[in-house]
Amino acid sequence: SLHAILAKSQTITIKDNNINNLSMVGDFSSLYGVYVVSSGNANVSENTIHALKGTNVSGGFMAGIIVPGITNSNVYKNHIYDISELTSGNPTLYGIYCKFGTNVNVYNNFISDLRAPVSNTDNTIRGLSVLSTSVNAIFNVYYNSVYLNATSTGSNFGTSAFFFIGNAVATTS
Repeated sequence: SLHAILAKSQTITIKDNNINNLSMVGDFSSLYGVYVVSSGNANVSENTIHALKGTNVSGGFMAGIIVPGITNSNVYKNHIYDISELTSGNPTLYGIYCKFGTNVNVYNNFISDLRAPVSNTDNTIRGLSVLSTSVNAIFNVYYNSVYLNATSTGSNFGTSAFFFIGNAVATTS
């Protein structure tokens, strides 16, 4: 795994960084611009993340920003673009990936130019992805711009600007 910024703290702010020109070749599991691990509050804002490139034997997991399992997080005003995976395996690319949080706010981000030109996997590219299985989770996702124009030579290739997997039980009325 390669992380440009790996932040582990009770409370963390990651702001005004320019992360670019990261690449990995071979059989790797993940490549992230920003990976935040916090048991408290996290603010990830005004970062520019671009030119992340993977060439993986079996397909990699790549994200501009990943924010997993944080109690209170804000991800805003980030510009994420030019992320590519050049494998025909099973890659997954995310602009922003939030999972298992409690109170997550994702807003005013710009995501574009995510590519997997030889992927043969359905839903390979996800601009914004939210995974939540908690009945008490609150994800506020608004005013984001996602521009996807990726193509692939693979027969099962697919993309999603916004991808959400949540608990089937409604928590508010």
